Amino acid sequence: MSFPTMRLDDNIFEVYTDGSKIAGGVGFSVCIFNQQKIICHKLEPNNTGFQTELAALGVAADLAVENNTKINIFTDSKSSIDALKSHGRKPNFVNSIKNKFRLAERLVGLTWVKAHAGIPGNELADQFAKLATTNGELMILQLPHSYLKLQLKRIILESWNDCYTQYQSASGTQIRAYVPRVDEKC
Repeated sequence: MSFPTMRLDDNIFEVYTDGSKIAGGVGFSVCIFNQQKIICHKLEPNNTGFQTELAALGVAADLAVENNTKINIFTDSKSSIDALKSHGRKPNFVNSIKNKFRLAERLVGLTWVKAHAGIPGNELADQFAKLATTNGELMILQLPHSYLKLQLKRIILESWNDCYTQYQSASGTQIRAYVPRVDEKC
């Protein structure tokens, strides 16, 4: 999938997106310069920064399709652009954003910009993404596999510890004198 960088003129909207994950808050912003419109969403605390960046790009692509308007999206998330361009197997969430871009193919250009380089649109998107972590409209996304794996590991370890500490035998008692609990390094 390729994304052209469009020449900006009066008929093409300039859109900056950014995501943020700070102090337990997660959110993103989509700043539409020509309309002076800003969209802010917060996500669940267990969503990732990568998901925020992709969700912002998805909202921007949806706007292009809904309004049948050409837009050039600027993002500082190289990993999101790489994920959208990749041909390998990706999680469902990445594929859903790729599909949004396929629908908007002739309407959307995607351009990487350097983060924190003084680009006014990107700085504005960054500020509003941080605000979105607490004040944005809640958007529910699927939890990332990494979070689910971590929770499963935690549950298994707790169950293992319950069995380990309750097992009654002479050898079990002796071992527990040196290793009172099973930790995740075992």
